[in-house]
Amino acid sequence: MYCYYDGMIMKESDVSISPMSHGFLYGVGFFETFRTYNGEVFQLDAHFERLTRALTDLNMACSLTPEQLRIACRQLNELDENKDGYFRLNVYAGEEGLGLAVPQYDHVHVLLLRKELHVSRGTEKLAYRIEVPRNSEETTYRHKSFNFLNNVKARQQLNSLATEEGILINREGYVVEGVTSNVFWSKDHVIYTPSVATGLLEGTARSTVLKIASPHYEVCIGEFKEEDLHSIEEMWITNAVQELVPIKSYENKRLLGNKGPIYQHLHALYQQVVYKGENEK
Repeated sequence: MYCYYDGMIMKESDVSISPMSHGFLYGVGFFETFRTYNGEVFQLDAHFERLTRALTDLNMACSLTPEQLRIACRQLNELDENKDGYFRLNVYAGEEGLGLAVPQYDHVHVLLLRKELHVSRGTEKLAYRIEVPRNSEETTYRHKSFNFLNNVKARQQLNSLATEEGILINREGYVVEGVTSNVFWSKDHVIYTPSVATGLLEGTARSTVLKIASPHYEVCIGEFKEEDLHSIEEMWITNAVQELVPIKSYENKRLLGNKGPIYQHLHALYQQVVYKGENEK
């Protein structure tokens, strides 16, 4: 597998990560996951804005530009016959040695990984409540950081992310998000989704769905108890790679899944945004 590391395309096996990197020692790093459509990164600016916000919060200097990232993605796709790919961009702190006495990080590394894209639109998943509570943010804001142990522990409750998704609840009993997604549901033609006050990570696909849904539906963003999910009609999860994924049951209660009219409508609108030139160039 080829990757992009600190400005160069190379084999993944040739990348060397120092044990003195604070990304390795203390998890000082952030990542973005996304995909390409017809060779172009969808919502590149939104991903870069979220990453920049995190880097600024941790006083990390990074010279990577959106255009450099766009070119790197194209180059990696070219190595796979110009097929669209699944990408993970990692930006992490460099070699600062043992100890936390670093007021800012002037030396950071950039590692862009790519793998073959497998997305089967309309494939349903089962959803279950995760018993491990969603932890609080590492700083004053939820970043997409290397500190992913809460999600890893939640993932261990599931048999397979290919067929299941776990719904995380915070310590106050409010629905937050999925293990690798944001979550939406509907009842009586009203769409509901948790607010950032619950401690969720604001996904780029979540933002797109909110934008396309608001002209057509009443959308309630707030703090909702887990019991609220026991009387819903539809549920779907979102992330930048899988788009909108229909849920056919929650805690073994049957839902409309990919037959849900709101899911079908929003998924069609999402495809229009993706393929009608509204993705950023």
